[in-house]
Amino acid sequence: MLSFIYQIMREFEVEHGIKANVLYLNNEQFDRLRQDFSEPDDIDAIISRLDMELVIDKSTLHPHLSHHSTSYRQVASF
Repeated sequence: MLSFIYQIMREFEVEHGIKANVLYLNNEQFDRLRQDFSEPDDIDAIISRLDMELVIDKSTLHPHLSHHSTSYRQVASF
């Protein structure tokens, strides 16, 4: 799953000229992504490695990306 995420990250950046900073996944996709890490329960390490926010949404059919000018963490801290 991690290699697929890196692939769509590259495609997003080429297409939009900007780096994606939000990854949308459903629970099953997120579980598969976690298995690509040595410590799958360390969510902060996964977020740090991807350098983007994760949004887990059960209605997400396929992993996809977006770019938001304000991170969800910044919004949550207001």
